[in-house]
Amino acid sequence: MTEEKKKQLTVTLMKEKRTVPDEVKEKSKKFVRIRKAIKASLKEGPKNIPQLVEEMKLPTDVVTYYVMSLRKFGDIAVGELDEDDEYYSYELPKK
Repeated sequence: MTEEKKKQLTVTLMKEKRTVPDEVKEKSKKFVRIRKAIKASLKEGPKNIPQLVEEMKLPTDVVTYYVMSLRKFGDIAVGELDEDDEYYSYELPKK
């Protein structure tokens, strides 16, 4: 048996033994779903967190977590402060 075949057999066996738990799969799906919803909302224009909370019907802490995650990875950008200097707006990055 060649070295490449041994390696492929090992990889196949490891994939069969190590499966991703359903809880992790669900969390990943939830992240993708919320990420898409936030980005779709921001296509309409810049919004702050309270506006996203109202639109998405999710708790403030959940929306804040996802907005900060998207910001960290460059999927959204920080915009302007509102008139009261209370909330930053978030927008899709300019290309």
